[in-house]
Amino acid sequence: MVGRFTHKNIMSDEESYRCFIYEATPEGFSVAQSADGTCNGLYSATGGPVNMRFRKDRYPSPMCTFPTWMVASQKWRTLQRHYKYVIHEDGGVMTKVNNHQKVAHSDKCIEIQSQTVNMTTAVTFTIEGCHHGYKCYKFHKRGDQIIEIESSGIVDRPSEACSEHNFETRDSFETLLPDSTLAANSCPHVGRYDIVGTSTEDICSNRKSTASIGCDTPHEMTFNHFCEGNSINDVELQVVKDSFVCHGHWGEDGVHYLIATDKNSVTSCLVFNKEAGGMRVSNHLATCPRSPVSKQYPDKVRSLDFSVTSLGQCNSSSAGWSAKMGTTVFVLLTSVFLSSILLPAI
Repeated sequence: MVGRFTHKNIMSDEESYRCFIYEATPEGFSVAQSADGTCNGLYSATGGPVNMRFRKDRYPSPMCTFPTWMVASQKWRTLQRHYKYVIHEDGGVMTKVNNHQKVAHSDKCIEIQSQTVNMTTAVTFTIEGCHHGYKCYKFHKRGDQIIEIESSGIVDRPSEACSEHNFETRDSFETLLPDSTLAANSCPHVGRYDIVGTSTEDICSNRKSTASIGCDTPHEMTFNHFCEGNSINDVELQVVKDSFVCHGHWGEDGVHYLIATDKNSVTSCLVFNKEAGGMRVSNHLATCPRSPVSKQYPDKVRSLDFSVTSLGQCNSSSAGWSAKMGTTVFVLLTSVFLSSILLPAI
């Protein structure tokens, strides 16, 4: 066999060629290479100026299975639907693929290091592109249809995979949902709220905004924005409504996370942080960040970010603002209509 090298030190075409003899072996194959463009001194696959032995990598077989609550639904998707995790039938192999079915990485379960009802730590043998080694996964069950995966970097030895320092440099949480229709579940923080300090001013410049969580139906959350004009003769009263269906939620270190789908069928993670006098609410389209601004997913993925203060429970009398607003809308529209009839044209 004749091959050609490309290298910055090769000065002529003749210098780029080499002869090879190769032979299969039980472990892989042997290769002998000539010293120049001739085949002089090349006698066998093991006799030549340059001799090489190639051995096939022997990847370990699965030695454990992933959590039963993960294997139960064999296909999981990320929030933005960019990737899927496919669990093989035996439960010991997990493959991450993109929307074009290209494999991002494949993981074989090697060892379960710890396991509780809602959390499993596993060491895997991972093949990621041209790299392979051992990786640590922490699987968190957040509900019947919500899983979070925390993953480490790839290392050479399985004993090092789950070291804490292997997680510290990575913003590695991924939120997974079943690759099927999500069921509706009760929303947290049931009640009515006044929205203040919003950063979503593009809806209208002069408005009053309220939030209703679990009041109309237990699994629905709505944000109502009442927009009004600047004068009685140019009244433009309208109600802009953002609605979400809740699918599941959990709390961690005083912060609440909610998976919900909006009216445009976009699923996101809403984060509720306590603050003085109420809560700060923001929703994130890619993941559920553990810090105010995720390092892996910047602010541009957020579509809502505002503070809320409680107006009381769903049936509280202090929550009657929307009813009053409805009356105001009727009165103002009636006034405009009567004015257009009774006033003479100019």
